[in-house]
Amino acid sequence: MQSLRLAGLMVILTLTLLLFACNRQVTPQPSPAPSPTASPSPTYRIIVPRRSPTVTDTPLPSPTPVPVNSPGQPGERDNAIIDPVSKGIQPGPSIPGDAYAQNLFERPFTFATILYLPDLDLSRADLSLDDTWFYFSLRLAGLRSPTLQLLGNYGIELDLDFDGRGDSLLWITSPPPNIDWTVKGVRLYRDLNKDVGGQNPLVPDSGPPGDGYEVLVFEQGLGLDVDTAWVRLDPLYPFGIQVAVKRQALENPDRFLWSAWTDDDVREPARFDYNDYYKNTREAQPDDAIDLYSIDNTCRGIFGLIPNGGEPGICPVAFLTLPPTPEPSATLTLTPTITPTVTLTPTVTVTTTGTLNPTTINVLVWTDTNQNGVVDTGEPGLPGFTVRLGSGACPSAGLAQATSAADGRLSFTGLSGGSYCTILEHPGRTLTTSEQLNVTLSTGATSQVNFGVAP
Repeated sequence: MQSLRLAGLMVILTLTLLLFACNRQVTPQPSPAPSPTASPSPTYRIIVPRRSPTVTDTPLPSPTPVPVNSPGQPGERDNAIIDPVSKGIQPGPSIPGDAYAQNLFERPFTFATILYLPDLDLSRADLSLDDTWFYFSLRLAGLRSPTLQLLGNYGIELDLDFDGRGDSLLWITSPPPNIDWTVKGVRLYRDLNKDVGGQNPLVPDSGPPGDGYEVLVFEQGLGLDVDTAWVRLDPLYPFGIQVAVKRQALENPDRFLWSAWTDDDVREPARFDYNDYYKNTREAQPDDAIDLYSIDNTCRGIFGLIPNGGEPGICPVAFLTLPPTPEPSATLTLTPTITPTVTLTPTVTVTTTGTLNPTTINVLVWTDTNQNGVVDTGEPGLPGFTVRLGSGACPSAGLAQATSAADGRLSFTGLSGGSYCTILEHPGRTLTTSEQLNVTLSTGATSQVNFGVAP
């Protein structure tokens, strides 16, 4: 009987426990999280333009492998841009080559002390190419004292669709130490939202500016292609750098506009165009922290087309050296009123009238009425000025010389491909351009050189 009572109690206890378990509110336990799968890292960073633009924390992927496919030697030069040199120029209301309203700056000076900075003063920019690379060579007036180094930022801006807005910007923040190619300090920016230059590219806008080059697609070996862009000191020119970018990184363009930059003041790609963000120095507001000095850039060269003069920002023909054409069609008939004085070697022909021939340096000496360093409509040529030609870099001379005709023009023809120096004799006259201009010619090419003389 005792055992039956114990068995009954056990049954009751079992039923009680079952009822409690059925009525209990059970909180389900989460399933174990699956093992995380690595998502691909972003390949760019967004540049946020503010008063002091910052960069978001989205990282670029680590390069794997280390960049190894470096560029070679630049091929034959396609075209070049000549830029005014400001050595010896006293900064003032009118600096030759400076046009704030056109986003052109010729200001290789410090603002406070007006100290000339030769490592920011562009004299020439060349474009070369091969099957893989575009090469840009920037020639500067000299090195910065007292360290005798290149200390600025250097850039190449490209307008790929001819709308006046820059689309890509190569930017060098750490000038190279030697003639070996390196990716250190090299960045490639893009403007994906098409607002470089604000509402109206190249000219100052009254409305809010855009956010400039807001996308960084390559940084010092980081990006989709670790070999995208490189830089080195120019092995053939003592005060220059060479930048190479893969054609594929620019989507293999067959034509574009391009310009060169130096900058040791603003240094902010997120604020292009600078004349939208900052007032002209001479009109600067008190809260403007940047005075738009220590900066230089060129007008725009062209690749893939012969310019018609209507391209936005295009250089005047005086500052643009184009590739040779098989059958030059341009002709120029002059009517000199003076007899030119010519001294030359048998391999050089100097002309002041007739048809311009291939492998030629054309020279114009003109009255630069507004002293802006640019040949403007209505500014007349000057007769009677002697130009000397030398072989090699300036200040070489002795190869030939000629005197400008009635309209200020003369030509050196029958030249071989190579480097030449043109020197203007200007006793007692003030120039708005350099008195010595270097020219590099490919066989069959024609180059234009202009010497501006103040009224």
